[in-house]
Amino acid sequence: MVTSTSFIREIVSGKKTDWKILVRVIRMWFVPDKWNPKENAGIEMVFIDEEGVRIHASIKKMLIRRYKELIKEGSSYIFQNFFVVDSNGGFRATTHKFKLNFMGITKVIETSTDKIPSTHFQFATFDSIKQNEDESLLFDIIGHVVEKDPIKEINIKDKDKKSKLLEIVLQDLEKNTVRCTLWEAFAERMDAYLLKDDHNGPIVVILQFFRTKTYLGKTGLSNALNVSNLLINPDLKEVLDYKDKLDASEESYVPSISQLSSQSSFSQTSDPLQTDRMTIDECIEANQECVVSVLAKVMDIEGDNWWYHACSKCSRKVEPSLSLKRYFCGRCKKTLPAVPRFRIQMSVIDDTGSASFVIFDRIATQLIGKSASDLLDTSNKDNQNSDYPSDIDGLINVEILFQVSISDRNVETKWPVYTVKTATNDEGVIQQFRTRYSIKLFDEEDEIAVSPGNVSQQVDDNLKDLTALDDQVTPTSKSPKKRECVDVDICDLSDDGATQRSSNKILKKIKIEKD
Repeated sequence: MVTSTSFIREIVSGKKTDWKILVRVIRMWFVPDKWNPKENAGIEMVFIDEEGVRIHASIKKMLIRRYKELIKEGSSYIFQNFFVVDSNGGFRATTHKFKLNFMGITKVIETSTDKIPSTHFQFATFDSIKQNEDESLLFDIIGHVVEKDPIKEINIKDKDKKSKLLEIVLQDLEKNTVRCTLWEAFAERMDAYLLKDDHNGPIVVILQFFRTKTYLGKTGLSNALNVSNLLINPDLKEVLDYKDKLDASEESYVPSISQLSSQSSFSQTSDPLQTDRMTIDECIEANQECVVSVLAKVMDIEGDNWWYHACSKCSRKVEPSLSLKRYFCGRCKKTLPAVPRFRIQMSVIDDTGSASFVIFDRIATQLIGKSASDLLDTSNKDNQNSDYPSDIDGLINVEILFQVSISDRNVETKWPVYTVKTATNDEGVIQQFRTRYSIKLFDEEDEIAVSPGNVSQQVDDNLKDLTALDDQVTPTSKSPKKRECVDVDICDLSDDGATQRSSNKILKKIKIEKD
């Protein structure tokens, strides 16, 4: 008969089933049945012993009734008699090679012990998170919130209802950052907390048993449903120690949180410095959908369709109705007032070629400094006869760091019109980008001999090759001084993207000659 307890590190698989351990249950959750979500398919737990070693334990569905009232999260127990099996599955809450499966004869004896702390975390560094390649492994993280995005509702494939998500950026004591996506109840809790006005210091959070997720080469964090735990400014020693160190390292710390969607900051997913770089030529040759950063110079504004009537509710393009000053929205299925919104298509170049980039209302307003309504009012008062207001001319010859979406149409047809997701002309950000990728674009000692007119003609030649194969696409420019612009259908346009026509002819690459 076993009388003494074993340490978790001593547990191995085999025929032995009479293991006896003294542990604390630091996490316990119910797993819903896949076929009947109203029922539980099992209980999952994480144990920790006095050495700080963790192990995963499972209770199968047929034993739930026997044990669910005997075990509580946070309490310590002596457990005896269980199977030892390999640790596998969709999520792994520990790095232990094995896990424990309860049997009908497993003994549960609640006890009190000072040997095992009531709370225990194994905090991973932000660097280890970013380098992790095993998305089944779960981590503990501590950091303070420095950026947030508004809470959103999105449609998830194979789900009948929308899911809520909130993106935040955490920073550690070394000023490293990591993006974190919170789902459902966690998103609601964090959003409600951030909306409070009584924050007297940093908002320190502990993410317990969070998974990593890699998108476009960038790794962030996300809660794993049921198992993860979110602690916001908890009154724990770990958090108090963290705040003391933060105060000591940042003399002028200001407890403010930036908006990810603001003009001055980006989320990890929309930060051009955190997105892989491509040249224009590489964009054209891309063989899969992706989001990339492109440093390019604006050479021309294409055509005179720089704005459109947008639904005041959903921002989609609307058509005039029989009622004056009101428009019908095909998406909302209603007749609503319309508002003017930007849609500017521009010729851009780098040292590999040229393409057309389309910016929408939020980005255009940010770069120009005025709204579409403001420019329309100015144009009407000044009786301007040009294709577009002079304020838009301020974009020409400006070097901008774009974050560009390469769509399936761009990939399949080599269509050289790309939707811009974010953009900045901030010299500091651009210089960081140049340094990171050792870019020398339009250097004074190696200036590219190019003017707006000849680049416009080069892009025109490419577009004409494409549009000749699609007689539904018609030129729209009415001014001989401006080159023709391919009129992209914007019936379903918003700041999120553009509908683009396709052709099967490959774009001719543009060679920009030097003196």
